[in-house]
Amino acid sequence: MRIGVVRSVVFLSLALSVALVPGVSAGERPVRIAGGEFHTCALTASGNVLCWGGNASGQLGDNSTTERLMPVAVRGLAGGVTAIAAGFSHSCAITAAGGLVCWGENADGQLGNNSTADSPVPVQVSGLTSGVTAVAAGQAHTCAIVSGGVKCWGNNASGELGSGTNDDSLLPVQVSGLTSGVTALAVGQAHACVVHNGAAKCWGGGGNGQLGVGSQTVSNVPLQVGGLTSGVTGIFAGWRVTFAIVNGAVKGWGQNTSAQLGAGHKSTFELSPVDIPGLSSGITAIAGGRYHGCALTSSASVLCWGFNGSGQIGDHSTTEQLAPVQTHIDPGVASLTAGSQHTCAVTGGGAARCWGLNASGQVGTNGTANEDYPNTAYTLGGWPPRDVDGDMKSDLVWHHATRGEVWLWPMDGAARTAEEWVRTIPDANWQIRAAADFDGDGMTDLVWRNSVTGQVYLWLMSGSTLLDERYLGSAGTAYDIVSTGVYKSIGRADLLWRNASTGEVWLWLVQHDLSIDVVYAQIVDPAFEVVGSGDLDGNGQDDIIWRNAVTGETWVWLVDDDNAAVYVGSVPDAGYHVKGVADFTGDGKADILWHHATRGAVWIWPMDGATRLAEAYVGTVPDASYRPVNCGDYDLDGKADIAWHHATRGEVWIWLMDGTSRLSETWVGTVPDVGYRIIR
Repeated sequence: MRIGVVRSVVFLSLALSVALVPGVSAGERPVRIAGGEFHTCALTASGNVLCWGGNASGQLGDNSTTERLMPVAVRGLAGGVTAIAAGFSHSCAITAAGGLVCWGENADGQLGNNSTADSPVPVQVSGLTSGVTAVAAGQAHTCAIVSGGVKCWGNNASGELGSGTNDDSLLPVQVSGLTSGVTALAVGQAHACVVHNGAAKCWGGGGNGQLGVGSQTVSNVPLQVGGLTSGVTGIFAGWRVTFAIVNGAVKGWGQNTSAQLGAGHKSTFELSPVDIPGLSSGITAIAGGRYHGCALTSSASVLCWGFNGSGQIGDHSTTEQLAPVQTHIDPGVASLTAGSQHTCAVTGGGAARCWGLNASGQVGTNGTANEDYPNTAYTLGGWPPRDVDGDMKSDLVWHHATRGEVWLWPMDGAARTAEEWVRTIPDANWQIRAAADFDGDGMTDLVWRNSVTGQVYLWLMSGSTLLDERYLGSAGTAYDIVSTGVYKSIGRADLLWRNASTGEVWLWLVQHDLSIDVVYAQIVDPAFEVVGSGDLDGNGQDDIIWRNAVTGETWVWLVDDDNAAVYVGSVPDAGYHVKGVADFTGDGKADILWHHATRGAVWIWPMDGATRLAEAYVGTVPDASYRPVNCGDYDLDGKADIAWHHATRGEVWIWLMDGTSRLSETWVGTVPDVGYRIIR
């Protein structure tokens, strides 16, 4: 079994060394993201905050100053966070109560707690315990929208606090004239801008024209941006540039020495707003870095421009771009940010993907090499399994064994929201052998294999739409795909192959461009079978579960820097089978689902790495024709549920779960044609 060259022969040495840090859940789903100078933070669906990268001033909030190459949890935030911001070396979060906390560098009072001492954990911004709806952070100052007005604090050498003076402030001060009517806020290195009653206004440093008033004015009070007195719906700032969305089109002004405005040319600066080519309609957000910028379109794709020496444009090059170009991230982006020289996006499927400068680990790939292609941040590869349409809820994919029809049931809890035909492959030799996210967009794709020729194809999916069909390679028919999982650290699924006769184990590691690296692992006694893959230890890489069909022994290959094979326990009753590996308890670590083929008993082993924490009985379904066919998060609670299918009557039921407790059992629908099966 080979495609091209076998790159290495190893004992499952599949990734860079992993330094595990407590408190990070691999099941966390990012929904917003913020980039600083050398760090990145993500807000998750559960209201937690994860950060990674440079940490010299404590800007990661994990009560240390240790650089982190993968996400760590910010200490002291008990969920419920609604928004985040990242400055040069500090970070901030809006709490569930509408209060504001900040952490990191504080030499100029940018944390707003009446101090100049750095803090490696969140501290309360003085006086802002409620009413905060937006926050933005610059190099050494911070601003927030509070009850419709704006307050700022920190360094004020260029008037960036907007208070009418140039005095620094360790406490929030009112921005002159902005006590109400503010709907959007942006902060650059030493300037700030707002949308105020539909108009764009800016203040602070303006030596590069970033105030947009037609001159290099520096102002300690807000000034009207030239020509933008109405129709402004969004405002965004880079280091020394500013962008506004006006009736869906983008205008930009400020420094342009590296084409960071994307205006199609370089110039020292643009003192007044100019149109940005290619961004005349359908733009929903802008992210500005130090010398580059990016735009999010209404079709959820990303365009970038400007300096590209570290790959921050994401077009798989380091070539500077004068005007916006398409990045190599698939459509489906929900949130976008730019750090100094890196860029990050959150996909609709809940994956955080970053690219560009990575010297401090700000891209989050568990390494420090620059990345010119969007990578999934380590442990933030998206959840749940088999989310085909990107709504962060698992779906059901059907395939007819003889007619070849493929259908999708998008799910919302235990309810089927639609029944969508995808495509028909009439040749019965073609079978779907894997369903997982192979391109890192947070949505499940399908792998097909021809049982006669051994050819393997990949369908890249977006809901029921087939985006692309890629040939991956061929493998001898003695080999079979026995599992799929994220076995390395780029957040894309890989394929695990086995020769049942010889016991050989191989991996196809899927690369950024969807090419394959073939890696030989080792030979395992053919009496042992691969029964599933899942991230048992929460390190962002899926582990492999083995069972001896004769003795019932269960072992785990922990896929990390040690790649240890660990005995878990024995289930000698051959009627029990592993039917799923998923996170039932919501701790970011996969658990093991067991089902007895004749008695119908259902048990869950909650896991912590290779340690079985308990044996929890869930229930019994005595009709042996009912079989658990899928584990996924159908109700978006961060915990796996169980899908059942009756082999002869075709009934489909969902057990919504809370850990090892069954909350409900709901009939979803019936497919009486026994040729249809649900893809596992």
